[in-house]
Amino acid sequence: MSFGIYAPWALGIGALRSWSAAALLAVEAQQVIGLRIAGLAGFWKLPAGESSRMVSEKLSAFPEAGQALGQAMLSGTAPMALYGTWSAPLMRRAQANRKRLGRGAAKQWGGSAPRHRR
Repeated sequence: MSFGIYAPWALGIGALRSWSAAALLAVEAQQVIGLRIAGLAGFWKLPAGESSRMVSEKLSAFPEAGQALGQAMLSGTAPMALYGTWSAPLMRRAQANRKRLGRGAAKQWGGSAPRHRR
């Protein structure tokens, strides 16, 4: 008996990957939020237009994620892999924001930008 992509163990691995993608996105988003709040509170100088950028960037990131999800669904991607496909564009944006905002914090405080080890 062959289950293919719907084998019980494959669903468990797919769920684990989806949950880990969600957790990583949540961590990245929280770091960006913390860096922005600290910058808006005056702990360091934020780039010009940062307060409007934090809203406008979402207007392009979520449709991009939706398009990636739609393409993955139409191409027959396994259901458990869809969250990772949807969250990848959001994760790229969050990582880029964390690096960009972290550089400003590092310049102000003389440290290095926050980063994840892989």
